[in-house]
Amino acid sequence: MPNPESAQILEFWTWFSNIASSLSADIQNPSLLEELDSRLAHLNSKLSWEIGPGSSEPWQLIISPNLDTGLRQTAMDIISHAPVLEGWEFYPARRPKEWDYKFCIERTGCEAELIWMQPGGASFCWSIRMGSMRYSCRRIICRS
Repeated sequence: MPNPESAQILEFWTWFSNIASSLSADIQNPSLLEELDSRLAHLNSKLSWEIGPGSSEPWQLIISPNLDTGLRQTAMDIISHAPVLEGWEFYPARRPKEWDYKFCIERTGCEAELIWMQPGGASFCWSIRMGSMRYSCRRIICRS
């Protein structure tokens, strides 16, 4: 799929500027999220997006190439046209997650422990013990 034209990108950001405050007020608004998904798919259907708490603003919109190196420039082109909007920050890739290396299990009668953690959260292993049962998970994330 070719890179979106500047006019298409500007049209997307004009739309986003008009709905940004409504989306901030109701971040789970299904119609706005569906429209966001549709408009970004129109720019490039292989890109993904994510909305979450920002680093310096309440919200961030990430338009991600999904580890596809061929889409990095497309994501950067789209973000380079982003307006400055109060309450929002924009990124062309997912940001490292901040984590205090703790997690909470909302169930009584079990013990949880973090067995090991690689700095940066790239790899971790956890274990939960409930009575005589033990559940564990090992997750290793490779980064390019």
